[in-house]
Amino acid sequence: MSKKCKNCGEELKGNFCVSCGQKADTRRITVNLLIGDVAYGITNANSGVIYTLKALFTRPGHMLKDYILGRRINYFRPFPMLIILAGVYGLVMHFIEGDSEFMKELSDPGNWTTGQYKIAGADFFAPILKWMVGSTTFGVIILLPFYALAMKWAFRKCGSRRYNYAECLYVSAYMASQRIIVSFLFIPLVFFPDSEGDTPGLFWKYMIYLVLAVWTFKQFFGIKLKKAIGRTLFMGVIMSLFILTAIIFISLIVVLVIYKTKGGS
Repeated sequence: MSKKCKNCGEELKGNFCVSCGQKADTRRITVNLLIGDVAYGITNANSGVIYTLKALFTRPGHMLKDYILGRRINYFRPFPMLIILAGVYGLVMHFIEGDSEFMKELSDPGNWTTGQYKIAGADFFAPILKWMVGSTTFGVIILLPFYALAMKWAFRKCGSRRYNYAECLYVSAYMASQRIIVSFLFIPLVFFPDSEGDTPGLFWKYMIYLVLAVWTFKQFFGIKLKKAIGRTLFMGVIMSLFILTAIIFISLIVVLVIYKTKGGS
């Protein structure tokens, strides 16, 4: 009796269904199967997280171009990988640092004063800012749209292909994973604060971010090093302006809502 695919009913003639692509081996789910699936997804030499991260640090621009142009089977998808890495990093840092003095001061609306006057909306903004600063996952993801928009604008005339905004988002997600891996390498420095209680090495971490970005964009767009450096710095300026504009706009809306609410009561 021939074996049929449990997903579409097609007759199976190999390890995968020729109709829908599902694996022929669909044994009952057990803990051992779960462990095996997780290990395979992370360490698979041809398409796992390790393979993708290796490519991001050995041939980043070429790897990203491969993915955008459709050669994707060997690479772990960018957004699931980013969320996993950001989540793990956030948990590790939470257990190491907990609530620092800075976070405690930030979350106390009583500290939001100018002279004898309390800043408008302090009760509203303080817990939100604490969440934003303390949540690596949120911080990384919320900046992606700005990063992608700045990338599209700064590199709009570079290379032989014009990339759309969605493609820039995918590139930005992979590059965010790059930065999180670098941040992991700097975690041990948390245990050796400087005389002011700050974590040392932050300057070098951000310099590595910059070097990685320049190298990635140079390969991705196929441009000269000098142009890659200039465009990357220009992108940083654009991104800062986008973020500043968004903060001002949101702040004005919140203050207006608070003013209207208090005025109507």
